[in-house]
Amino acid sequence: MRFLRKPREVDYNDFNSLILKTLTDEDKHLLFYYSLFDPSGWEEEFKKVLELEKFLLKDLKPSILKIIRKADKNKKFWKKYLKTREEREHFFQSFVFTDRLTKFLISSEIQKREGINIHKKSFFRKSVYPDLIILFKGNKINVEIKRLVSCSQLRERFEDEIVKKLKDKDKTLLLFLFPQVEKDNPLRINQLIKGFYILEDYLKTLKIREVRVLCKYIEKYYHKDSKFSFNELIEMVCNNVFKIGES
Repeated sequence: MRFLRKPREVDYNDFNSLILKTLTDEDKHLLFYYSLFDPSGWEEEFKKVLELEKFLLKDLKPSILKIIRKADKNKKFWKKYLKTREEREHFFQSFVFTDRLTKFLISSEIQKREGINIHKKSFFRKSVYPDLIILFKGNKINVEIKRLVSCSQLRERFEDEIVKKLKDKDKTLLLFLFPQVEKDNPLRINQLIKGFYILEDYLKTLKIREVRVLCKYIEKYYHKDSKFSFNELIEMVCNNVFKIGES
């Protein structure tokens, strides 16, 4: 009888040291782009528009595995987390389609900035709110991340998943991330996304004032000078952390 080991939860230190530190900017950007998709939360209508099964099997999954194989020079990560079909499926369901891959990528990059650290609670599998806790100059900054491919049920999600958990004394960044879908026009979509900043004014009417709303559209492919890149997102997050730290 063949022994089947239980799939492991991806450890942040393993992923950072074995994969992230060896990625090119192009591969890091593409990996981040794919991390913004969570098919479990899509409505049936959107699944049909995107041709979900085709997208997952022909694009997202093989592309992510290719990036990891390329970065994992000694195959240590692959042998530990992706060796069997069951482990690979668990990897996607528990790591990629949840927000953990997104969090790991953001955490790894912003911790490169002097003085910025991430609280270890941010990497626990079962952590719910906030998604990240940034530590900077004695400040604890909560970061809540929302990956959005559509605006359906936005009001309900905003009220239930965010507003009810906010406290006036907390310094908080609300990070809304929008991956490119099909042949979106980046400039046009970016104009539409700017409307989300009205949420910051709405929170002030609720007497919740220590909150900043940050919105970012992410193109599928990396362009060095693009304002829709993973690198630009990191710059935006860090700049706001610095501002909060000085306030």
